[in-house]
Amino acid sequence: MDIQKTMEFILEQQAAMTARQAERGERMAEHDKRMLKIDKRIDATTKLIQTGMRMLVKTDERLKALADAQLRAEQRSAEIDARLDRLIQALSRGSNGHKKN
Repeated sequence: MDIQKTMEFILEQQAAMTARQAERGERMAEHDKRMLKIDKRIDATTKLIQTGMRMLVKTDERLKALADAQLRAEQRSAEIDARLDRLIQALSRGSNGHKKN
């Protein structure tokens, strides 16, 4: 058994392993950078979604208020129409709503 060749083989293997570890370290560093970018994008997307949801809630509240206002306006319009119809009927009878003595 040649000890010199064995030692050279071991040193070559150690050098190859060190090179592979350095290469893996570089790949891990690149991977970490990519993951940070992805995390930032996810955070930004989450903020956009949250803002959008708040906007939807506000819009929904405004639409409900608008619908309520529209309903009140329609009710008030119906009341005014009824009063106007009564006034027209009274005027067409030749009175102003009071009985003649």
